[in-house]
Amino acid sequence: MTTFRHIYKPYFEIRQEPFADGEEAWFWYARCQRARNEGARFRDAVRKDSRPCDPDDIYRYVMTMVRDGDLHREHLRVMAMFGLKDRAPDGREEEEAREARLWDEAMARLDGKLRDKGMVQ
Repeated sequence: MTTFRHIYKPYFEIRQEPFADGEEAWFWYARCQRARNEGARFRDAVRKDSRPCDPDDIYRYVMTMVRDGDLHREHLRVMAMFGLKDRAPDGREEEEAREARLWDEAMARLDGKLRDKGMVQ
């Protein structure tokens, strides 16, 4: 005789919205980290739409990329500095040209990693 398992669905469906690219994911992580530093707590179960990962997952992927040699200390410095500013460096500005090159390299590599994980469209 066959037995059936009853698995209850949540009373609302959680829609997971992937990131458009690695840059959007990084800025989302930076904003979440800034809010966390200010004392915020995150509870995704309450929201009707969600991201496909936690902010800590983005951090772990970046640190894995550092350990694997895909990102270097200069990439991290630029990512942190402009993540706090909530904007990408402007390559047209002479004093930000080097940072813009490093930013583009880091975001392209992060985009590839997150795309492999299914977090980027």
